Amino acid sequence: MKKFALTCLLGIALCGNAAADEMFGGATHDWSGHFIGLQAGGAWGESDGITIEATPETFGPFDINGGFIGWTSGANWQNGAWVWGYESDTSFANISGSSSTCSPDCYGEVNWFSTVRGRLGYAHGMFLFYGTAGVAYGEIESGIKAPGSYSDDIGVGLAIGGGVEMAFDENWSAKIEYLHLDLGDNTAPAGAIVSTKTDFDDINIVRVGVKRKFDLWGMLTGK
Repeated sequence: MKKFALTCLLGIALCGNAAADEMFGGATHDWSGHFIGLQAGGAWGESDGITIEATPETFGPFDINGGFIGWTSGANWQNGAWVWGYESDTSFANISGSSSTCSPDCYGEVNWFSTVRGRLGYAHGMFLFYGTAGVAYGEIESGIKAPGSYSDDIGVGLAIGGGVEMAFDENWSAKIEYLHLDLGDNTAPAGAIVSTKTDFDDINIVRVGVKRKFDLWGMLTGK
């Protein structure tokens, strides 16, 4: 049984249903409860900028990319195969890029970001397939590399995406998730009459994570 289950975990795309029957007797896994977890991943996208002076000049688009690591928490409720809930997360990030068409180079970067999202999914065996949408916010920074003029701010926008989560037992699960983030724009002063405005509205992230489910109500009441 253990060899069969391990083999299926390595090839879930081919034998997911068989693994579900072996591990859970064909029944849908219970996703209800609160959870906490860790996650990490990579990001890529494009950022547009404008040099604002007597005659505005567009620079870019330029690529931004990088990685991040952070934590997540939330809760699920389940009725039959349908699962709904919420999730919030925060990640420290190093997502950046620059444009050489701006003289001197203009740059943009995301130092950290968070999302607060609703989730709606469909459970089958040990798998949960879900879509998610909500609010994204984070610290965005932009400016000109020389003479070192920059500005950072908290940008706010939207997050939308989806993912797949797989349970290993009653309490532990792992996920892979895609999100598209819009963190708004940031304007950095660069002198008496010149400033730069950089957009952060086209960021894509893919991340993997592990979660631990727990009974919050039971912990609070001792039941």
